[in-house]
Order: sequence, then structure tokens, then C-alpha cells
Amino acid sequence: MSLAACEPAPAADPCVQSDPGKRALAGAYVRQNTGTPKLELIPITGSLRRNGRLHKIFIGDDDFDARRDRDSEIDGALKGFRGARAVPVEAMRDAAEGVFVYDFNYHPLRQPMFDGLAVLGTPTAPSSIPDSGNSVLRGRAFLRIISLAEGAESKVQELTGKAELRVSHGSKIANLTIDQFDTDAPFESITWRRVKLCGARLASSGGGGFQLLDDQGEPVLFAGASDASPAGTAIFDGRFYGADSGGKSTSIGGGILIQGDLGLISAVFVVSPGG
Repeated sequence: MSLAACEPAPAADPCVQSDPGKRALAGAYVRQNTGTPKLELIPITGSLRRNGRLHKIFIGDDDFDARRDRDSEIDGALKGFRGARAVPVEAMRDAAEGVFVYDFNYHPLRQPMFDGLAVLGTPTAPSSIPDSGNSVLRGRAFLRIISLAEGAESKVQELTGKAELRVSHGSKIANLTIDQFDTDAPFESITWRRVKLCGARLASSGGGGFQLLDDQGEPVLFAGASDASPAGTAIFDGRFYGADSGGKSTSIGGGILIQGDLGLISAVFVVSPGG
């Protein structure tokens, strides 16, 4: 049986109601202490330059001051101090206007190196999020999985899949499905039910849960429990992004963390109406 319980959302208030600045960015970072089998999902913020390019990413008390990486052959690659880099994830490039998905690593002063997947975008004004009605958004997801089971080859497997998010604005919940992976995986789909909608943010809560399913719709055990939690750890953190001419959100993006003693899953997704 797969994990079914979710840990609370990150400590930052998921219901901040202030409207963002014009060049403000917000998002999620599924980071790993490089070389260790432990993931964290933390909220991050940032800012844009006047030309629309990334200026900064703020991670707690640290910041990534982005400069163009002229030594990289990858369009849009950025670098910062102490070897920090933000490289666009090709599978997620242009997933939605104004949303950035990076393979991001940074090295805080006198701390270990961190690396992982980051998604950032211009937040939708919370005052523009509907109070009623339903929305269906579709798009892409990018996953990294590592099996920690005894005898397994502990290497990173990267997958691209289809993502569908169904939002019930009146009930303040959302359901996410990720499937149709571009390569073989230990499971056929990830389903995440009853994610909490609060302001312009979507976050996991004690009332929701997820499952990894096989092609028959049966639960798959992949991550397992951990010493810290008998149900393992599972966190979802997403946000509404952009605004059309009427102020309505043009996309939703976020990060996912699933981990236990048997495996690790980190993922980012970006979905849009009609995507």
C-alpha cells in the first residue's frame, strides 16, 4: 500500500492575502542536501528585471543574484555566487507565460550545497481568485525519482508526464493527477486529493492525501515509511500565476515532495486552462 497521509504545508502562511508587486515572483523549491537521501519542499520568492528576465531568488535568508551564464550552452542558464546556477528545465520550458522552472543549485555561506527543482511565477492577486465555480487545468509535470530499496541502483530517473488539476473554488479544494509518463516508471500515476485552496495558494493539509497507482488503479508502494514518520513525508505547494485582461489566473504551478526509506520523488508541474 502506498502512502496516503500528508504532512502539513510548510510553515509560511498559505493564506497571505496581499496582492503582489508587478515584478514579484513566488514559488516552490524541492531541494536536496546534495549527496544525501533527504528532500525538503520550501516556499521561495524572487523578482524580475525590467526586461522580464529573472533577477533574484530568495531562499530564507539567502538570495541568488542571477547573472547570465555565458559559459553555458543552454539558453537562459543563469549563475550566481559560490557556484550557484539556475538552468531551465527543457521539458518545462515555456510551460506557461511568465512561469520559470529551473534545475537550481546554490551554496549558502558555511553550509552544504543544495540542489533541486524550482518553479517561480508572478502570483495572481488573491483578490482575483473566484469564490465559486470549477476549473480544469492541464499541462506538464517533471519528476525525479530515486529508489532506495535494498539492491536498487540509487540513480536519479527523470520523467515527464501529463498533469491535470481540477479546482473546486466553492469547496476550496483541488485534485491533481499526473500520468502518461514518457518513460517506464515504478508507477503509472500519482493522484493527490483534496489539496487545500487558500487565497492564491494551494497546499497540502492533514485532510488530503495521495496515492501512487499501477495500470490497474491499485496502490503501489514506492517511497514507504521513514524513521521520522510511519507514513513517510508528502507535501504539495502550488500557486496561481499570471492574470488575463479580467484579472483571472492564467496558470497554476507548484512542487511536490514524496519520500520515505524506500524512495524519493520530487516533482514540479505547470497547468493552464485549455492546456
